[in-house]
Amino acid sequence: MLGPLKVTPLAVALFTCVALSGWLGGYFRSALGLELSRIFVDDSTYVSNRLVSVRNGGFAGPKVVVVGGSVARESTPPDGRMKQLIADAYGKDVNFLNLGSSNQSTLSSLVIVQSLGLGPGDVLLMQYSFKKLDTPAALIRHEYLDPPIVNSGPGGFRRGTPASIHFGDRLVNELLPDVLLHRSFISNFLELRSCHLVDLLMHEQRQFCFREMPVVRHHYEQPLSPSEKIDYVSVIRYSVLPNFLQFHQINQQLILQAAANAADSGATVLFVNPPVDEPEYALQREVDAQGIFPRLVGELAEHGHYLDWRFDDSYESGMFRDSQHMLESGKEVFAMKLVDQFQMLQSGKEISNES
Repeated sequence: MLGPLKVTPLAVALFTCVALSGWLGGYFRSALGLELSRIFVDDSTYVSNRLVSVRNGGFAGPKVVVVGGSVARESTPPDGRMKQLIADAYGKDVNFLNLGSSNQSTLSSLVIVQSLGLGPGDVLLMQYSFKKLDTPAALIRHEYLDPPIVNSGPGGFRRGTPASIHFGDRLVNELLPDVLLHRSFISNFLELRSCHLVDLLMHEQRQFCFREMPVVRHHYEQPLSPSEKIDYVSVIRYSVLPNFLQFHQINQQLILQAAANAADSGATVLFVNPPVDEPEYALQREVDAQGIFPRLVGELAEHGHYLDWRFDDSYESGMFRDSQHMLESGKEVFAMKLVDQFQMLQSGKEISNES
């Protein structure tokens, strides 16, 4: 049986071996340029992977970026096709990045925009609807103290603190060691078997965890039945709408801060209220009639252009999975309408709110 004096040196030796193994493993993976194919099934992990690629210069040249929730994620065809469509319209090469993710909060959208390094010639598309302004204040606070989206740099998202965040939470955020601040994200990566724990815990090594890898995103393929779509809208009415009525102001502040960050850097900001299927028309009109949402829309003009595409009859019901997430055919229509807007931007014409 090992005595106390033998346990401590053994523990130190084991820790040293693990650390060296992680460091050497990352070094040789980088040196050999090995690319491991992986399917990213976690939205926040996918977004973080792309953000680090941007940070490391993987997307040189003008960028067109989409941020928002799963509705934004499902609004466009694959990035490669969008890149080609936009390049044809612009007459030059651009990078298209759809960084929408499931249940992406307004705080996460702000984090993404702050990390993109946008500049003149870039375009930011922000999903903007009453459903995007529904994140409860408690969840925003939780995400601030345990971010679901991070990059590989030390303290990467601790700048530009939202004014709506309480001073005490700001202090906790500043004082928390990085490994504790990003504990949920690190746990997600371990579950995905992407990397060694040592790599994830060390800033210098984390870049190896985020190396460029082939990515497959999962998308909806079949529409719900008409009755299921009606039930889906009922869920929005009785769960999302009350949160919007209670928490719209803090979410609006975060959206405006993200837009100001992009606009101040010289990027063009488009606030897109995406198309919805007909079962949701009545709810959307009720929200407008209440007056709160139109007032919030009026605050956007200082930072960008608002495009209200909710009631566009170019979309058929079969193009929607439910009342808001689009299937492939709907994405193609949406893509061409975006291209028209980009052509207006390129030619210097006034952006049109007509869909």
